[in-house]
This record gives sequence, C-alpha cells and structure tokens, in this order.
Amino acid sequence: MSVKVRKFKRGGYEVDIIVRLPDGTRLRERKKTPCSSKPAAQRWGEERQAILVLSGKPRRKEVPTLEAFVPRYMAEHVRANRHKPSTQSLKQHIIDFYLKPRWAKWRLDEIRDCDVQKLKADLAELSPKTVNNVLCVLNTMFKVALEWGVIDAMPTRVKLLKVSPSDVPFYEPHDYERLVEAARSIGDHRLLVFVLLGGDAGLRCGEIIALEQTDVDLKRGVLNVRQSEWEGHLSLPKSGRGRRVVLTERLAAALAKNRHLRGARVLWREESEGKVTQVLLAKWMRRLQAQGGAQGDRTAAHPPAHLLLALGDGRCIDDGDQGARRPPADLHHAALHAPLACSEGERHPAARSRCRSGRRGPEGHGKPWRHCGDGKPRLRRIRMISCS
Repeated sequence: MSVKVRKFKRGGYEVDIIVRLPDGTRLRERKKTPCSSKPAAQRWGEERQAILVLSGKPRRKEVPTLEAFVPRYMAEHVRANRHKPSTQSLKQHIIDFYLKPRWAKWRLDEIRDCDVQKLKADLAELSPKTVNNVLCVLNTMFKVALEWGVIDAMPTRVKLLKVSPSDVPFYEPHDYERLVEAARSIGDHRLLVFVLLGGDAGLRCGEIIALEQTDVDLKRGVLNVRQSEWEGHLSLPKSGRGRRVVLTERLAAALAKNRHLRGARVLWREESEGKVTQVLLAKWMRRLQAQGGAQGDRTAAHPPAHLLLALGDGRCIDDGDQGARRPPADLHHAALHAPLACSEGERHPAARSRCRSGRRGPEGHGKPWRHCGDGKPRLRRIRMISCS
C-alpha cells in the first residue's frame, strides 16, 4: 500500500493511492485533493486509503433511464404537489410524444446539450411556446432528479426559446352586442346566460361549466367563482383561489330567470343528453357567431382562456363608458379588491389603461375608490363617515 502526492496540472495536489484489499484485489485510485499544501494532501490521501481498505472500491451510482424515472416523477412530483388535472395531462402528453420516443432507454445523465439542441431542431415547425413547454418538462425532470439524489449534477443546461408577445384580437362592443342579441333571438335561455357569463362576468370556460346555483348571490349582486372543471375534474380556478364578480343588471336578470331544479349547476342539459362540456360550449359559441354574423376572419378556439377568448376565438370585450358591459378587469377589481385572475394580454387595450390608472371605480357605485399604493395593484373602498 502506498500514497503518493504530486502537483496537479491545473493547480493544487493529487494523490495516487494503491491498496491491496482483503480478497487480494489490487485497487488504484488517483484523485485531486481539496488541500492547498502538500502535507495536508498527504494526510488526506492516508485517510482516503483507510476508507478504501475498509469499504473497497466505491460503486457507481445506478442512474435510471428516462422511461424508468417517469412513473416516479409523475407520482411523487406532479401528482404529489397537486398540479391541476390539465397540467398533469399536458406533462404526460409531452413525455409520451416528445421525450420517450427519443430517450426512453437513455440514462438521465446521458442526455447532453447537443441532444437538446437536436430536439429543438426537430421541433422547428412548432411554435416557440410549444417547444418551451417540452423543454420545461425536461428541465424539471432533471431538477427533481438532482434534488432527490438520483443524479449528481445537471447533465445539461436547458435554454428556452425567445417568445415574442402576441396581440390578442378582441370583441368590440358592437360585436359583443350582436352575440347577445343572437342569444336572445334563438330562444334558448341557456345561450344568453352562457354568453353573459363570459362577456359581462369574464368567466373562463371551465368556470362556467362548474358554476353552481348556490354560487349566485342575487341579493348582494355578486357571483362566487369557487371552482373550475376540466374533463370532469374539479379544481380551483386558474388564479389558484376563488374570487367574487359583480353582476351586471342584465346578467342578474338572466340568472334569476334561469333558476331550475334540474341539478346544482347553472347550465344544464337533459339527462339523456349528458353533461355540459367544453365541446358543447364551443358548439353554442359557433352557433351564436353564425346567428349574429360575428365569424368573419376569426381564428380557432383556445379553451384555457376566458370564454370569449376561448370559444369566441380569442376576443375580449371593451365597454367604452357603458356600465352594463364592464370588462372583466373592472369587475374583478370592484368585487375582490385583489389581483386580476386574467393576464394583461387578455384585456382590451382600453381596459388595460383604465385598470393601470386605478382611479375609476365601477359606475353607479357612489363611493370613492383609491389605489392601495405600491406592490400588487388593488383597489380599496373608502368608508364614508358622517360627522353630522
């Protein structure tokens, strides 16, 4: 047995250790030391030599393949952290269609930068946002594996693509009014409730489906949005918490007329027809667009967004100065006094400018409003105290 210390070519010292194990096996290990002096490196090498005599040659950590690691990732990370059902389905889809066909039999530490770049090149026909979704799932798997001690270091540094902000087309007030009139002319009251929930209240598609009659408070004139449904799974709304929305007069009247005994949900179907789904709401929206002549050059539906963004081909509404058609942004401010559930890009430019100013309260309220200061944009009500 021997321990030799020599200078390392890039600075510091390395040790060359040779030991004879109890079974007669000769073991040699050369390793760079963390020491800055030769005597300290000698002592470190002797301690390392004693460890090798007792435990033998260290075994290399078994790194699982991507295919073997996926079930643990989905069970102990995605489902354990209670990601939304839609998020779980999206991640499973990305793994099955983009990652497994390429690297199912590869160990996690074998995926390198060149492999990730080749993936980007093969997905060049997809939008940058879709490619980034794939890269985010891959990067998250690496981070989780590192956190759990499955791998010793990140095998690659995943770089996302640049995504340019896209302009969302909006429903203008006259277009939205044509949809409302089309819903009235068809004669099915459910269609009117449906389009007003999306336009006047700004509810998303899943929130409209999951809205129950007990969530409608006609006495206080508010709507309690507590849950959202996606393919039969109930979860919190997209913002991660419930909110209250102020009812407009025509929406309150439509909801009062819509009271029924066919079930707990606001929107209903006959038992023989099945449940209300996003596919049904999309059909309703296309029917309203055809009836109101509001189709034109509008693009395909996008279910995760607000109803009129989702089923109305990406358009929100702007109310001008009409109190009966306030945009969802103002409704959220007036009801919750909390951060908006919809993103900045989902609002009409006029609505965005009004919400940034924070000085205009909802029409007909009668009480002054003020901004709460720096930080998250909120509006608070000032209570008027009479001194007489």
